[in-house]
Amino acid sequence: MDGEFNTSAVAIPPSDLPEIPPSLSRRMAVDYARNKVLVQESDKSHTLLLTWIDKCRVKGRKFTVEYTDLDHIVFFLESQEAEYKATMPERVEEVLENRDAALKLLFHAASCNVSDIHILLRGTHTEIQFREDGELAVASRTTQSEGAAIIRAFYQGIATIKEASFTPSEVQNAQISGSVLQGSPLTSVRIVRGPAYPEEGGGGFMILRLQYGRTNYSSPARPIVKLQKPRAPQGRMALGHMGYKQEQLERLEFIMEGPSGLTIFTGPTGSGKTTSLFELLKQLARRSPGKRILTIEDPVEYPMSFAIQLVISAAMRGEGRDFFAEFLRHALRMDPDTIFLGELRSVETFLAAFQAAMTGHRVPSTVHVEDPFSVPDRIEIMDPGRLPRKMFCNSKIIRGIINQRLTPLLCPACSVRLTDKTCELIHPRLMSALKTYGNLADVRLRGEGCDACHRKGIKGRRAVAEVIHTDQRLMNDFINHGPDEARRNFRARSDTDNSILSTAMEMVLAGELDPRDVGDNVDVVVPKEQVNA
Repeated sequence: MDGEFNTSAVAIPPSDLPEIPPSLSRRMAVDYARNKVLVQESDKSHTLLLTWIDKCRVKGRKFTVEYTDLDHIVFFLESQEAEYKATMPERVEEVLENRDAALKLLFHAASCNVSDIHILLRGTHTEIQFREDGELAVASRTTQSEGAAIIRAFYQGIATIKEASFTPSEVQNAQISGSVLQGSPLTSVRIVRGPAYPEEGGGGFMILRLQYGRTNYSSPARPIVKLQKPRAPQGRMALGHMGYKQEQLERLEFIMEGPSGLTIFTGPTGSGKTTSLFELLKQLARRSPGKRILTIEDPVEYPMSFAIQLVISAAMRGEGRDFFAEFLRHALRMDPDTIFLGELRSVETFLAAFQAAMTGHRVPSTVHVEDPFSVPDRIEIMDPGRLPRKMFCNSKIIRGIINQRLTPLLCPACSVRLTDKTCELIHPRLMSALKTYGNLADVRLRGEGCDACHRKGIKGRRAVAEVIHTDQRLMNDFINHGPDEARRNFRARSDTDNSILSTAMEMVLAGELDPRDVGDNVDVVVPKEQVNA
């Protein structure tokens, strides 16, 4: 490149494109008129650059990369800034209108004694919600662009304490105080804002937490506001159709009735934990649509219109930071009731999750362990000094542990009955254990396949689970005796759920599951008397 630039062709950055990463903001320039990205050759493979170009492509804008020297890039940036400043007089009226709209919204909420304002950019529209008396309700809906403009106005034009620049791709905090709030009952407004799913569609949020000069403020001329309940997900709890038994659903409902605490799903990768949690979160949203559900995911597997979904992107993963813990700390400032964590995987994440549970939040999440009774060992072994089991083995902190697997269902059309001949297909050890579970008359094996099952011998999969509602007896066993004694004592009770192996063997006796698939997908089949030993 020869370094000659046609600065008159420099275009103002389109507002619908993602923000340039701050760390590259002075090392790259974008010629929007020619769809060129100007970078040094040393930055050509930079992860943040490639991610930004890819996000622009998703938005319909394709850029090509052109290499040049840093002084040429700086010159180009200065040319862009000069052109932008030249257009500012034309934008003053628009900026003032957005600022007035934001202040009107804030003072209107304050006159209604609202504790929090949630501005949710959904990608297709904006939803503004007020929290009043602990419940969220929809105050208004508007366009995506109007919502984005109000968020910018709050952060850039009204906030008195904030970071130097507005960065859409990052979670940022701010505060409004002082003369801006004169004439209202407010003394301060704390702000947290950032991106959320769908990021490619401009998804984002801003939470404003209103602080009043005196408690129980109520304006003598309080306006009448028509608020609507947030839209609840349609349908009914699907876990029953997925394989959960009625008594397990009742235990789950009881666990989730608690206002705080962790609910942990365990099982290997691919066991359906996230799908079950999604159904559980939908049920929470149906039951209490006025409560805020917030998720932290890597990546988003199920879009949830009833939640704010924070996404850990591929570029973030490359930075080597613990973004689950970092996002969870941000989440605690976002007025949540329930915080779903995609996975509990580090010391910092566990500590932040326990803090959230102890400060009044529900925290459903997952832990990759085979045995649900080994969860305390799995946590403590990460850092016995910071995560001693005496600290978290509390039934108010960990309210429930759900162990789950997915099992293949036999095709009823082509499965074959267990007979003297077909039992030769089963290993003698498995056959010996199988006989201890009861009558084998209805046991069936996978057939050769048919048209009904597309020659697979199976028709779909079903969840097999064990739902453990914790209590202090169980937690004391974890502390004083370890997982084996805790497991043995818990399963010896008459009011607890069957083990996951026992449930799977019930399916075997009913002819729904091939006994050979139990070892592959659930656990090694041992004689019945050894299951709870």
